[in-house]
Amino acid sequence: MEFPITISFDTNIFDSYQYNIDEGSDLFTLIQYVQEGYIKVVLSNVVIAEMKNHCVEKANKILDNIQSCQAISKQLKLSYAPSTVDKESLKNEAESFITEFLDTLNVTVMDYSNLSIEDLFINYFSKNPPFEERKKSEFPDAVIVMQIKQRFGKNNPLFFITHDDGVKRALKAEEYCTVFSSISDIFDLISKARSEYNNIQKTITELFPSIIAEITKRLQNEDCISLAGQSQDAYGNIFGYEYKNVKYYNQNVDGISIFTIDYFDEKAIASRLKCTVSIDAECSYDNHNNYGSGINIEKHKANFAVSVIINREQKNIEALKFHVFLGGDSRLERYPKYEHSKPYTTCPECGTDISIENDGGNGFCINCAPNH
Repeated sequence: MEFPITISFDTNIFDSYQYNIDEGSDLFTLIQYVQEGYIKVVLSNVVIAEMKNHCVEKANKILDNIQSCQAISKQLKLSYAPSTVDKESLKNEAESFITEFLDTLNVTVMDYSNLSIEDLFINYFSKNPPFEERKKSEFPDAVIVMQIKQRFGKNNPLFFITHDDGVKRALKAEEYCTVFSSISDIFDLISKARSEYNNIQKTITELFPSIIAEITKRLQNEDCISLAGQSQDAYGNIFGYEYKNVKYYNQNVDGISIFTIDYFDEKAIASRLKCTVSIDAECSYDNHNNYGSGINIEKHKANFAVSVIINREQKNIEALKFHVFLGGDSRLERYPKYEHSKPYTTCPECGTDISIENDGGNGFCINCAPNH
């Protein structure tokens, strides 16, 4: 692979990162790769205009929240109230943020002045991707696709990043265009292409014992784990338990592997790891409908991602971040800690006796409640 590689991305990719260009974010890493000569960014003027519009919309929502807080502060006669923000100034700041970000990427802009309007409407009436439903919202995507087909070719390849399935299908047949769903896919591609990749892998795997030890240590802290005792079905019905207190124990890391290598240089490595953990939980709850309470034991096996930054010079962990979410997908078992309480009714659907431990709400047992 020759560097720099040329990439472009859709507006939905930028939106998905929530405008975060802080150190450690994917957009920050993208800037680093551009500045180091590994990536060249080419963007459609349509995408740039949408980025600015979306950023202004986000700024307006912030302004609405500030004005709401001002009104509440005035009603309550509080001594402190948020400062007044001028809407036009906020709009200018939002647009300047995008302009400065694009400047750091040294973006080359694709124009649409030379595109064929006739070809655009031929695709529209023929329902060619991305015109699959002939919606007005598909026109910007169609323009972007036409710009790419006009600018790139066999001797000028492109890596395009988008979440839009219609755009993916429209570019699928173009051999010069490789489509990805995230910027991190590009980072991983670059890392694998660099000659040091095997050494980087070795450095990370050699630190697995230290990483596992650090994860295990942090799992003792409840801030690293979230547990959902309730679930919601497709009809909006909620079933399960609303736990008031959860105590975790038997936290064990069962497996760890490299998911992606996002970035590395002479001093640092940024990587994401895939981990599997087993966790048991003692969960207490109040059953307000039936004036009871109880304690459940839940056993979980969960997969989660770990972001790690490694100091290459000292060969140690510089930063490590993760959060484990436990719910229906990870739950292996759920059972009451103590003996079952006496049943007080039966499930009208399956006839099972209902007690505190298996009350799913709405008069049904926990197994039948999702159907109602």
